[in-house]
Amino acid sequence: MDGGSRTLDPILTLRVPPSSTEDHPSTLTSTKGNRSTISSLCFLPTIDNSLIAASPIPPQLKESSSNEQTSLVLEHRIHDEDDDQEDESSDDDDDYVSKCQSITQAERVHDADVTSEARHAAVVASLRGQWLATCHTNGDSILWDLGRQKATNRVAPNRGPAIALRRCIEGEDSATGLHTKILLQTRDEMGTVTLHDAQAPWLRDGLSETARVETCSQTFCQAAPCRGDWRLVALPAYEHDWVTVRDWRVPPSNTPVLSMPASAGRAATYDAGGVHDMLTSLAMSTTSEYGRPILACGMESGNVFFHDLAMLREKSSIATFAPDVLSSDVKLSQDPILSLDMMPSSSISSAGASVVTIAGMAGDSLELLNLLENERGTVAVLKTTLTDASSSLVTRLRSRVATCRVHEGSYSKPGVNLCRFRPDGRIFAVGGWDRRLRIFDRSRKTSPLAILKGHTTGVSAMDWAAHAATSGILATGDSDGCVYVWRCFSS
Repeated sequence: MDGGSRTLDPILTLRVPPSSTEDHPSTLTSTKGNRSTISSLCFLPTIDNSLIAASPIPPQLKESSSNEQTSLVLEHRIHDEDDDQEDESSDDDDDYVSKCQSITQAERVHDADVTSEARHAAVVASLRGQWLATCHTNGDSILWDLGRQKATNRVAPNRGPAIALRRCIEGEDSATGLHTKILLQTRDEMGTVTLHDAQAPWLRDGLSETARVETCSQTFCQAAPCRGDWRLVALPAYEHDWVTVRDWRVPPSNTPVLSMPASAGRAATYDAGGVHDMLTSLAMSTTSEYGRPILACGMESGNVFFHDLAMLREKSSIATFAPDVLSSDVKLSQDPILSLDMMPSSSISSAGASVVTIAGMAGDSLELLNLLENERGTVAVLKTTLTDASSSLVTRLRSRVATCRVHEGSYSKPGVNLCRFRPDGRIFAVGGWDRRLRIFDRSRKTSPLAILKGHTTGVSAMDWAAHAATSGILATGDSDGCVYVWRCFSS
């Protein structure tokens, strides 16, 4: 599946400070001296240094950060397996080019030290002003200054195992352009989800908290802010197969804006018995034409349900307990849908507005061998369209791609932990069980554009920088407590 793909190495590696049970008495999932699994991460906006001045580094982070060695890779090597190109020049020209290449290679060896220093400076300069937040299964949530390669503070005090960090763009701000808040979700007793303001003065114990809701969920399903309307967020619920949608404008003490079974809807189809088990993943986006929120719910059964939430466009519309929403669904697998991400479709036709969704599935190589080859892919690209007069919601499978090869005698790990669109939606990244991160073109049904190697365990966290369409900056994390920063397909 990887023939012709480029292989990229990280430009920066950060090692999470070892866990300490004395610092976090509530820690249940790690022992002192061990690094905790990175469950999620996200980039922060550019931070004004004056906001950080009043926020001293917590002693344990300061000590650990100074003792941990950060690996700064000076150059990401690109190995292009399809780099052979036809040359229409004459044999004499070929000889001349060959001599020039030999001279150039000799100069590179001679000037290796100078080149390394220059590349080091370039990498540091490119990351200056870049901030990253990570959260961990032991409850830690760490803020990183990528320019200095140091842990500087926490997002919030430890309140239990953390499972999600998401960036929410709130709206225009006169000083910074776009004002950004950070969503933190934990599996504490109340299943708490909080919003934090990264562009307000930092506190000693983290970022300023601006909102809090208690979902009572104890599942691993991650919250999903609505792309295109930051005010809406989809959340797991106490009932493991239900979903709630909150509007941050509505006080958390009030009822949810919407609460319904994830597989509900008047147009949805059902398996025999109508059992879809647990809600495992969520995604939500507005359509580019009508601005209507579309919610996607990935299920343990391998189904994905799509719901048109047009009623949420009005703040006063409070719909609780399974509203009569327009829905559709598609069966992708016998295995759980572990990750979803959604973008407005770039093409707007007279037929209606649409969204594009990528779905990542669990997958066992032995089980996949029993399927037809075109059904073995654990990544699916789906398009959901609102038809004329919004009379129906139609979902179709656009393409299905595989990660690693599956064949007799193989022990490959084709399952997918997470999928994320780049902010412009043209390409997307897939984090696999096989320790690889793959970059795909949304419009091409081919092998990956690139394979990012470096993780020693499955990729467990991922985020594109807000400016990734031009900078190519992407960050990933794993269960070994390592954060990798990459640059791929920058303009």
